[in-house]
Order: sequence, then structure tokens, then C-alpha cells
Amino acid sequence: MKKIGEKLRDFYHKAFVEDFDEASQDNYSRAKRRAQIADENYRNLDTESSGNGESEEAYLITSRPAEPFTPKTLREFLELIKRTPLEVLSVEDRATLASALSFHDRTVGSIMLPKSKITFVGVEEFMGPLTLDRLYKSGQTHFPVTSEDKKQLVGIIHTSALNSLDIKSAENDRAEKYVDPTIYYLRDDYTLEQAMAAFLRTNSFIYIVIDKTGKIVGLLTYQMIVINLLGYKPVDKFDEDTSILAVMKRGQGAHIANSGENIGAHD
Repeated sequence: MKKIGEKLRDFYHKAFVEDFDEASQDNYSRAKRRAQIADENYRNLDTESSGNGESEEAYLITSRPAEPFTPKTLREFLELIKRTPLEVLSVEDRATLASALSFHDRTVGSIMLPKSKITFVGVEEFMGPLTLDRLYKSGQTHFPVTSEDKKQLVGIIHTSALNSLDIKSAENDRAEKYVDPTIYYLRDDYTLEQAMAAFLRTNSFIYIVIDKTGKIVGLLTYQMIVINLLGYKPVDKFDEDTSILAVMKRGQGAHIANSGENIGAHD
């Protein structure tokens, strides 16, 4: 019986240690408890009778380790992904899996930049240092432009239009000079899949989000969609995409960093 106890202790220790990564939290607890029971049984063997008629094989067969965890819902599967060792799934890989699996269930309203946080530009504003500083500090790359009475949108100012702006000469320029009059809209109850289709259909990088009454409730950019599809924002410091020579010389598989900006982040 002492030999059986040693085998049981080793048997449950193996199940507890080696199969842990495939077990759920519940199975983890059960496996741990069984390992403890096996150790207790081993310590108490000297006081037990060896004439109980049980064979070594029967004792082992009736005492089984915890079964591998099989997720039955998407939520359980996502929890399993979170507990998978980093050696198997990197932070980026698990974020991408979790985001891709839940992508179809999320709506535009759940990830958009709400109206209260949008930086607007008045069409009559001068594009001097104060205005440019305000736009820069907002962190946005696209700025909705309002009419003089603030009651409607007249277009969008894109960062690309401001990159070549001369601050000194622009002091006398009003925002209307840099406005792109094309505005695209999404509804807040659209799924992210619908939003992605709209971005691909129009090649626009920004959408104004409205509710069913037509009221503006937020803003959505292509970058937000990508972050919520990948689960993180990839950052590449390479900025010579217009240079044939630089692209030719660039190493294959160059490292793309994770900015640390996770799903739910706004552009």
C-alpha cells in the first residue's frame, strides 16, 4: 500500500503541475485538492490496513486527475486565452485573438470618441498659434468644423492639411481655407463590421457618428477600427515610405512595436 501511495502522490502531482495550463480555475482547485488528499493518504498509510482487498490497479483507476478544461462559451474561451502562458501566446497575440472574436458583437457607439471629448473648430477661427496649439494638444488627427452659428458641420480639417502650414502666414487664415467639405456618417448602433465595410467603401479615415434622430454623438476614425480589430495599436518608427531607396534597404520583418494603446483607445 505504501508503494501505491507513492504512485498516487506522483500521479496527482503530475496532473496538477503538467496539466495546469489546460485546466480552468475550477479544475485547478479540484486538482490541487486531489493532490493534497493524495499526500494525506500517503502520510496515513502506516496506520491503514493492507488487507482491504483492493489491488494497486483498482486503486489507481478509481482515483482520476482533473479533466482538461474545455470552454463551453466564448467568454470562457477568452478567459482561457488570458491564462495561457506568454511563451505560448504573446500579449499582442492574445489581444488580437480576443479582439477579433468579439469584433462582430461590438458597436460603433461602444468605441467612438464621444461628442463631449471631440475638439471642434469654428469655420471663422483664425489658424494662429493658439488654435494650432489647442488642436495639437487634443491628440486628434481630424477636426470637425462647425458653422458660424455652431448649429451644423461644414466639413473636416485633416492633419495632413496643416502639416505644411506656415504659422506666421496662417495667422490671418481662417479655418474655412483648410476645410474638406466631404463628411461621412455612421450610426452609433452600427456593428464594427458595418463600420469597417463603410471605411473600405469610401476610403475615408473619419466618420461622424449620429444617433437615429440625426444628432451628432461622436466620432470614429479608421485607426480606432484597426486598434479594436488587432487589440492594440502597432507603431512603426519608419517614416520614409515615399523613398524607394529607403524602402529597398529596409530590413525584412522590421520590428513593429506595441504602443500600449489598447482597445477602446481613441484617435
